[in-house]
Amino acid sequence: MKFGRKIRVFGLWLGLIQGASHLASPMAWGQNAAAPRPSPNPTVLGPTVLNPTVFHPTPQDRAAIALIEGYLTRLTSFTARFTQLNQDGGKDTGVFYCLRQAGASGKLRIDYDKPNPISLITAHGMLVYIDRQRDEGTYIPLDSSLVGLFAEPVIHFGDKISVTSLGQRGDLITIGLSAADTPDFGEAMLSFRRLGGNDIALAGWQVLDGSGNRTEVAITSLVKGIPDTPNLFNYVPPQMRGHGGRN
Repeated sequence: MKFGRKIRVFGLWLGLIQGASHLASPMAWGQNAAAPRPSPNPTVLGPTVLNPTVFHPTPQDRAAIALIEGYLTRLTSFTARFTQLNQDGGKDTGVFYCLRQAGASGKLRIDYDKPNPISLITAHGMLVYIDRQRDEGTYIPLDSSLVGLFAEPVIHFGDKISVTSLGQRGDLITIGLSAADTPDFGEAMLSFRRLGGNDIALAGWQVLDGSGNRTEVAITSLVKGIPDTPNLFNYVPPQMRGHGGRN
């Protein structure tokens, strides 16, 4: 994997912490129902340029924000397949696992499909960026990235994460988010599909980093629960293996 591509992967998920979004709780659709289909047009997930201007929500906006917060807070365990579209035209696919339990920090794992060797796992308040090919791990504070939002027990915007915009068009709701204390780091735009009534489903997101690079992720399937795989959320550094080291 080229170094530049690694940086794009790293920047996407790091940006997802400081401009943040949280997933949580039972899906709005049934256990075996199909997830909403992402549009083949990447711009469906939001504007091509995210604009971090001062946002003054209307009562209708506040109702939509509360709907999103409630949905994400309830989404406690899921497995999602995704397609990542990079600004240079490149494409990656992978799977995102999330498990959140009351009174405990959430557990996250992102595995890119081969030939991309990158995985990301949360461990002890850190986000571990793993190069499976080189068997190397890099630790980043989880609370310094948007991805950390997925590990929060309750999703609430306005404290660490600021809402910068909200749009509603047809059955699509988009919400712009950035880190309250570091808005220049970049911005994330989460997109949700209305399924009828007050039911919504995560459709994807895009991230605009501080350098103006845009990366988009479309959710291609999302189901409740995670696979019964031992140590799914564990990472043991090479130097700890064979010495009883556990993550």
